[in-house]
Amino acid sequence: MGVTIRFDDATADETVTAGVPVQVPSGGPSRYGLAAVSGPVGPGVRVRPAPLDERGEQPWVVTGVTFVGPPCGTSQVVSARCANETELVPQGIYQTVDATPVAASVLLDCGTFALRTDEEFRVAASDALDSIQWGAFGHELWSGTVLQSDGVTEGWLADGTATDVTTGLAESAGGGTALCLRSAVSQLAHFGRQCAPGGELVVHAPMRAIDLMLADNLIVQGEAPGRWRTASGLLVVADAGYTGDGYATPATATEFTMYLTGQVMAVLSGKAALAASITKTNRQQSSANIAFAFGWLCCHISVRVDTCVGGC
Repeated sequence: MGVTIRFDDATADETVTAGVPVQVPSGGPSRYGLAAVSGPVGPGVRVRPAPLDERGEQPWVVTGVTFVGPPCGTSQVVSARCANETELVPQGIYQTVDATPVAASVLLDCGTFALRTDEEFRVAASDALDSIQWGAFGHELWSGTVLQSDGVTEGWLADGTATDVTTGLAESAGGGTALCLRSAVSQLAHFGRQCAPGGELVVHAPMRAIDLMLADNLIVQGEAPGRWRTASGLLVVADAGYTGDGYATPATATEFTMYLTGQVMAVLSGKAALAASITKTNRQQSSANIAFAFGWLCCHISVRVDTCVGGC
């Protein structure tokens, strides 16, 4: 490919539209309904040149990603009785969304009396990262904790920009009404098909919602572990990193928030593992990190669920 992609902070951007290797997450994408992202992502990956590496090659640092998807909105069907040239007229437009990279990392700190090599410590840190990276992805996708610390104002599920199904306004405007679980799922399906009549729609729910929906026969096991489907075909995903908190309404024992989006897209950097001996303190430290960026297209809808509401 000729371009090495690294994730880092940036001071200047350049858009690369060809020859940019991007990775599809493996081992966890089924939990988030991730789209298969390959080749240049939309109009391009925004990068900046970095100092020459130890081999004298010119690396690039990722500063952002633009995802592009199919038209959003509805289409207009017109009669073909009077003119042969009449055709289906698309009313939606192709939508893009920008994403900012963040990273998941682990740090191991052990005594040197373990008598292990640097490579063994690097492997241990890499294995530890494997165990937490998808939970970190899910938590950031829901809560945007690191994105907010970087000054980003939107781009995660509970960022306040989702449309509340009971008010038609942004979740940040408040005033929404909590629904029973059955009505909540129905409303997400109804409004989801209005904003994106075609393509995959994903319901994001906290883990406890899965047991409740299964008990009420609202979902069935999907085509892979970690995936469920509603009767109307919505993909339902859950993760331990999904808190259930809304924009300004934390989850409680009886209430939580669910979101619906278009298909989630993501790219990941390569995993980096480092090890170092700190002889002054007889400590051995090893770290591993992996950067990622995510986004979705077309839909961003929210609903508050009250599990104690009856009469559905």
